[in-house]
Amino acid sequence: MDWDEDGHVIALALLGTDEKEYQIEVNDKKAELLALLQKEVEVTGLLRERAGNSVIVLNNYRMCERNRKTYYPIDRKGGDKRC
Repeated sequence: MDWDEDGHVIALALLGTDEKEYQIEVNDKKAELLALLQKEVEVTGLLRERAGNSVIVLNNYRMCERNRKTYYPIDRKGGDKRC
């Protein structure tokens, strides 16, 4: 994440399971994503390289929730698919 001089978030990033940082191209989901700081999520979108950085143009995401040492996503349809 990156902030401006007034403390507003101006950039978001994910740390992948490959331990690589992926910048998120901020879109209308910014407020939702801010609520998920330090949470495990699964994302879908378009992966691009920009100025030597990996950037995800976010299409969708789902939060994963810990359940007996296994992570399961909470989806809007109530499914129990693993992340």
